[in-house]
Amino acid sequence: MQDYCLYLNRAELVFYPFGVAFDMGYQPTVVQVIIKTARKQPSALELSAFFLAQHEITQAVENVMYAHIHTPLPEQVQLVGENYVLNGSKRALAQFCSALANGWTARKAWKYGQRLGLMYGDQRIEPCCDKWIFQFKVAVPDTQA
Repeated sequence: MQDYCLYLNRAELVFYPFGVAFDMGYQPTVVQVIIKTARKQPSALELSAFFLAQHEITQAVENVMYAHIHTPLPEQVQLVGENYVLNGSKRALAQFCSALANGWTARKAWKYGQRLGLMYGDQRIEPCCDKWIFQFKVAVPDTQA
């Protein structure tokens, strides 16, 4: 289990250090990630569902980011957990707002990240060219059994 978790409605940096990136010939990399709810203030149901799956969600998002750094991803990504759904897609910047409105995660250029000068000792940490915003939704239980 990782030593940290991603939080709701907060921009965070996820680092892929030497052990993960360098062994495969890649530079250490940092990616900005935000997991958002539909409203600025999440409901009690959203908070409790997120809290119960926070470690699982963090691991899933880390895996998507790692894949994004090293290989092309499909146009749309959907991560389904027991009590939640995270939607994602590759969208052009012009489609960014409509993508979020439709419940899909958007990826857009991380312009600020390109100006960061992050280092680990003498090794530069490369900022990922994109940042990711995930739309978190509580899964509706299937009542048909």
